[in-house]
Amino acid sequence: MKKIVVIAIFTFFLFLFAQANVETVAKEVLEAYKTKNVEMLKKNASGMVAHIINENYFEDKSIKEDMKSLANWNGKIKGIRYDSENFMGNFVIIAHAYYSDHSEDEINVVTLSNMNSTRWVFLGTGLDQMKKTDFDQLSTTVPQDPKNKSKTDKSAEPKIKMDIELADGSTFNNVNEAQLLESFNSLDDDNFYIILYPSDGNDFIQAAFSEGNYIVQYNADDIQYEANDILSKETTLDIFKKYLLGEPEWREGAEWTQWE
Repeated sequence: MKKIVVIAIFTFFLFLFAQANVETVAKEVLEAYKTKNVEMLKKNASGMVAHIINENYFEDKSIKEDMKSLANWNGKIKGIRYDSENFMGNFVIIAHAYYSDHSEDEINVVTLSNMNSTRWVFLGTGLDQMKKTDFDQLSTTVPQDPKNKSKTDKSAEPKIKMDIELADGSTFNNVNEAQLLESFNSLDDDNFYIILYPSDGNDFIQAAFSEGNYIVQYNADDIQYEANDILSKETTLDIFKKYLLGEPEWREGAEWTQWE
């Protein structure tokens, strides 16, 4: 390995950010249905849905039908895909968390929404079915509001050669944005960190992955810094893209503390 990655213990901090995590919310919704936990379900419901959830909610015929899909749930989320829509002038992000198979070509998903970067909640029952082919065609990254997209969303080339190193030993030289995105999408609990660094320098930026969130650190002139907060994939990827492209404001995506 070219560099030694410093991995912090961050299970506790990840818990603090679980409310914003699609996988965590989806699992809570499924667990609430499975155990008929009224309070947990209301916690993750939209305001218009939460007020109708009570002890009798789970006895509704249509709800019981939807809950049959939990018989095949193994407690894990198989994958997450994103979409977006405009609702009365508001940018809404839709997340589909795939948790079990419904038929040969259909899957069961928890569908969550996030309006104007608030929190993930479900509408309706939150339990849906969709074609596996439709799911696979959706985005693996969180969509950005078109009104907030910066110039860095346009095609651009790195100002200097950059390389990537992953926890599984993979290395990529002279990378572009497409390779950076592909590398991020390959991260999981085993392949759990990424390092981006100039081909001919000692500085670098790195991120450790767990449960959809990231601890981000960078090294500049032999001084190491760490983001004060656990960051989402969207924020982390935006910082890495700007670092790759040599954007001077790349640090503005987070607040940083120097390691002692």
